[in-house]
Amino acid sequence: MSAQEPGGDTEAPATPEQIEARLRAQREELAASVDDLAARVDPRVQARAAGEQLRERAQSAGSDLRTRVSDLGERARRTVERAQEGDSEALTAVLAAAGGLVATGLVLGRLLRR
Repeated sequence: MSAQEPGGDTEAPATPEQIEARLRAQREELAASVDDLAARVDPRVQARAAGEQLRERAQSAGSDLRTRVSDLGERARRTVERAQEGDSEALTAVLAAAGGLVATGLVLGRLLRR
């Protein structure tokens, strides 16, 4: 039993060992494909992947937040220094911020007493 190629070449018949080897390779490939598919639809694997993504996003957001807080702290420090040097615009900003903190404290105090 020989197979003929489209170009006209004939191929020698496969030996039983070659057929077994080809079938074994196909079975291993199919098993790997089934295992891969099972892993993709496994709820535990999906939950673990979602958890990893959430953790990465939280770490990134935390890092961004730390950077912003640090930047704001530095800006506030420079504004206070300028206000101490007599910069009227900086002094106005510092007084406005202080007034806002006092107002926020009063509102929170009233809310907590209820």
